Amino acid sequence: MSSDLYKGLTAGIVQTEINDFLRVGREAYLRRYEGARATKFFIEQDDEKIDAKPILVSALKKTPGNQDLSHKDVESTEDGVAKPLRDLGFVVIAQTVYSKNMGESEDAPIHILLRWSLEGKKGRDTIDHHREILRSNGKVIWGKRGRALAEDRRGEYIDQIRKGIPTYAYLLGGKPETLFRAQLTDIFQGADSVDRSLIPDSYREDLTEYKTFYEFSNIEDQNLFGELDEILLLKKDPKKRISESLEGQQSFFHVIHRKKESAMNPELKQLADTLNWQPEDVKKILDGLSGKLKQIILTGSPGTGKTFVAKALANYLTEGDKKRVRFIQFHPSYGYEEFVEGLRPKAKDNGSFEFRPSSGVLLKLVESMERDPEKTRVLIIDEINRANMHRVFGELMYLLEYREEEISLMLKENFKLPSKLLIIGTMNTADRSIRTLDVAMRRRFNFFELKPNMDVLRRIYAQPGKQNMLGEKLFEGIKKLNEKLIEDVDEHHTIGHSYFIEDLMTADQLKLTWEQQLLPLIKDYFFDQPDRISQYEFRTFWPNV
Repeated sequence: MSSDLYKGLTAGIVQTEINDFLRVGREAYLRRYEGARATKFFIEQDDEKIDAKPILVSALKKTPGNQDLSHKDVESTEDGVAKPLRDLGFVVIAQTVYSKNMGESEDAPIHILLRWSLEGKKGRDTIDHHREILRSNGKVIWGKRGRALAEDRRGEYIDQIRKGIPTYAYLLGGKPETLFRAQLTDIFQGADSVDRSLIPDSYREDLTEYKTFYEFSNIEDQNLFGELDEILLLKKDPKKRISESLEGQQSFFHVIHRKKESAMNPELKQLADTLNWQPEDVKKILDGLSGKLKQIILTGSPGTGKTFVAKALANYLTEGDKKRVRFIQFHPSYGYEEFVEGLRPKAKDNGSFEFRPSSGVLLKLVESMERDPEKTRVLIIDEINRANMHRVFGELMYLLEYREEEISLMLKENFKLPSKLLIIGTMNTADRSIRTLDVAMRRRFNFFELKPNMDVLRRIYAQPGKQNMLGEKLFEGIKKLNEKLIEDVDEHHTIGHSYFIEDLMTADQLKLTWEQQLLPLIKDYFFDQPDRISQYEFRTFWPNV
């Protein structure tokens, strides 16, 4: 969508339309408007809620060069409707367009259920053909005949996707009936707007009957009467199971997930919000600290947020009590004496010295727990693989696996590692010292890999105080860069999303990040292959920035 569309728009032109709306009334005003009546965005003025898109489209038609403008030329999204009006000083709110009688929260994300009717082997072949394209291209397009998806509803889906909210298309059809779930990454109206190479050969030639095209990044098999009954049709009886409501239907439906019986722990939800993760992903890591092993290592390439995640987990586990968290960073010269215990010189009254036992970081933390043994303590070890871990941990290697037993340390008898002491380590997988971790050490930790995550980055830029002026170009360039690095090196040498977090991401800021942080890192990756550096130029990954 061209920014020239809004070039001549002024607050005065918009206000004239608002005054007309208030003068003739909503119904009379909307009768003049040829677009869909449903709307998601409203202008708030003088205690009135005014349909934003009809006002905007009507105002745009009065600007130079836009006399023949159609409502279809204006995307029903935050960027297409809300932002231009807010930039002019108007208060614009977003409101869901579906019925609120579902017993669900207003901000529940919506998903779409697509029916299809191919039977038997032909039906299964359709899924397989789409998956073949997925494997080759990383995405595929699914065409849908019949009535087109309403533009306002499409805008609602697009906004969800751009904010990093997982948005799904449920594919239900065939005989016997089968259910699949695909992650939505885009929606197109009309065949002219799609990449035909992403469409299976079976219907690539004649697309005139297809009104709406859905872009997927994966297609998963689902349990028909497990997953299906976890979602609800919008504007339908919420007590009636969806599997009973769809008999004989051959169309698409908007759905939301059924509300879970057990409410989520509010502190866990707050942690998930802090990390910009899904709650189930946070729970997996917390479960890794609550079993037999009480220590985990967060692994990942540079910039995947390992240290940030470790600190957030520690804050959650200690209920925000900073005195119960200790942060240290390993380095090549770090040893047993600093970590466990050793002998330190101490001056005597006569001026001479004697060596006395001195507790290291871990023993001091354990000693502090004697006063309050039931409260959790967390030790964060940043860059845990940078030190010689066998030398640093010594006899504690045994206690990491057998917390309930006692052993004798070099200077201390009957030592036990409390079960309430949790250890969170971080490890950079691009670091060459990762090879020093042997099997004995690895089996004493639960490992969780953090990868570059564009959904996290999208959620961050959807927050107040954060703005991405580059839009999807930013994410597309990061994806290209990491695909190139995986091809040339491996998945452990990718670039994490944290490098791209700024209060205001602009073209100049991105170039600065490239020159000062990313390019030096890439040069280090190819320190013994300097001729490869020429293949990594800024314009290769962000050609239009």
